[in-house]
Amino acid sequence: MKEEAAAPYRSPEQPSVPDHRGERRPDAVYWTPADPAVGTLLSAWSNQDKSGFRTLYNRTRQRVVVGILFGGFAALLSAGFFAAFGPLAGLGFAAAAAIALAAYLAIAFRDRPWCSYVGEDGMSDHRVMPRGPRHRVLRFRDATGFFVARTDHIENGFYRHTIVDKSWRDAAGGVLLSEKLLSIERGVSAAGARLGAKLAGRANEDPIRSWLAAGEKRWSELRRARTDAELAEHGTASFPLSGGGTLLIRRGAIEVTRPKGNQTLAASELADASWKEGVLTLTRQGGRGKDAVRLAAGEVGDLPIALAVMQELTGIDAALPA
Repeated sequence: MKEEAAAPYRSPEQPSVPDHRGERRPDAVYWTPADPAVGTLLSAWSNQDKSGFRTLYNRTRQRVVVGILFGGFAALLSAGFFAAFGPLAGLGFAAAAAIALAAYLAIAFRDRPWCSYVGEDGMSDHRVMPRGPRHRVLRFRDATGFFVARTDHIENGFYRHTIVDKSWRDAAGGVLLSEKLLSIERGVSAAGARLGAKLAGRANEDPIRSWLAAGEKRWSELRRARTDAELAEHGTASFPLSGGGTLLIRRGAIEVTRPKGNQTLAASELADASWKEGVLTLTRQGGRGKDAVRLAAGEVGDLPIALAVMQELTGIDAALPA
């Protein structure tokens, strides 16, 4: 099947900003311009240049991992056919499976135009999908918090993977932009991922992670400025909770408001602050376990900023473990 050709848009000039990792790519070709809502551009990225599509680490990694998994399964079935029906049946099945797998990898993972932008006021991602173009745009002013939650983790002696969900949400808790990131640290898939990185030639380039990191960096600058303005005006800093509610921090104390009730903890009451399995527990002096204040890492919007402000205003050191 014929591949999508590079499709630059007609513009007097291409973006002059670096890509999301800070590298200059003057030969990059962008199939669609940035959405005006993102404001003045800070970085831009494209999977195309003047010579065509670029080889990407994540796409090559996906091809290799899927090829290894399905290829291994097909080899097992071929061995079964060989044992049950003879050499010709086994070889015939192996050939048919190889052709089908090659066709699937060529169609499912073929390159299509894709670019992304980060600006002073927002970020956007634009991809040509099998069913047509997909445009995702986030205006930072519409978001009240950035959440990072580990949604899945599997680990045994042979295999380990982690899925992290990153999302920006509005005041009502609605998701404005989200992305799930899978990290495979051990097992056959991890070996395939490393091979894919070598074949791509750019082991460190992952366009989704780079785009999110650049957007998070700009968002954090704006969020910290917003927090400082809130402190100057009201003497408190507020951070949204994903289940509804707010973490309020003021000098010498914190207050957690949730639909089921409120908790207040003065810094002078604190006996211990500790993290365990992604949950921060703030224990009161002489208090029982049910009196402790607990905050899950994925529950608090803009958690790093919240912890920094907490230490600045209350002296409570609850830094995330490395």
